[in-house]
Amino acid sequence: MQVTKKIRNLFLSLLSGLGLSGCSAPRISGNEITEDMPFYQMSELEEFDGIFDDLMLGNDWLYKATPKTMTRKIPAWNTKDCVYGMKSLSSQAKSGVVHYEIYFPEKIQSDQRYAEAGLYCLHSQSTERKPYVLLLAGGGFSGVCTPVESLPAAAKFNELGYTAFAMTYRISSHFGKKNEPDTLMEDIAAAVRFIEANSEELSVLTDNYLIGGFSAGSVAVNMWGNKGIGYDKWLATKPGCICLMYGIETANFDTEFPKTFVRFCKDDQYFDDSVYTDAISYFNQHHIRYDGKKVDCLHGFGLGSSTDAEGWVNEAISFWNQE
Repeated sequence: MQVTKKIRNLFLSLLSGLGLSGCSAPRISGNEITEDMPFYQMSELEEFDGIFDDLMLGNDWLYKATPKTMTRKIPAWNTKDCVYGMKSLSSQAKSGVVHYEIYFPEKIQSDQRYAEAGLYCLHSQSTERKPYVLLLAGGGFSGVCTPVESLPAAAKFNELGYTAFAMTYRISSHFGKKNEPDTLMEDIAAAVRFIEANSEELSVLTDNYLIGGFSAGSVAVNMWGNKGIGYDKWLATKPGCICLMYGIETANFDTEFPKTFVRFCKDDQYFDDSVYTDAISYFNQHHIRYDGKKVDCLHGFGLGSSTDAEGWVNEAISFWNQE
């Protein structure tokens, strides 16, 4: 997080020297976030003061990109979904707290990497308390692609009446290099404990929560659903539903795995097709409830509007709420 902040400040300094920085312009209101607004300009919005950097965790190149131009590098990312998620966060940030650190200050002082783990919260406007949704974006473990994966999906869950969290977690130094399992599990456990300890203030129910992930985030969630590696080892509440989006490690299933919603990309460049086939076979063999489907999408589709995966959030909620 500290590296990201330094890079952002350096980038803004260079723009200022060229007379291009938005720092001297009037503050831009959140409802003006558009597909052509650079992320560095979003970072200057008043409502994002002090909470923006973790949105870019491990993805410093995004500061000079816009939701439209970022797709030149990663075509799977959805411009409109990104804007939708950012606008949702901006709207709630104007009237309340939307970012929470999940570790005590003493822990962060002992190791600054703990500051990378946190929660962006989109609060339900419903008077009815419901179980919460916890989502982890991917990024090859060296970044967390919150603005394009977990945040748009969290916004959709929130629109449908749920308090939804987009979680950031400690990252590794190299793409594809996974932190030790205990590092990822410690971060998820801290997030779950934080939500449970503050459930009254957050107005959520702590049983039957849904935890989902995308790509590397899905691999982490896959581990969390394993009793011996995840929730039970860390003395945490068992999830009511696991949501695995184009990221599966069948070695981390067990016979007590929670019911699971899966959307897997056809011709995925990171996960072999056999991974999905093996997962479905395991679920069937061990009588684990699942909703599995292959979608004709690029790896990284996130919320997946205007793709073959469109509507998966509604489908996941329906599956989650089945008795």
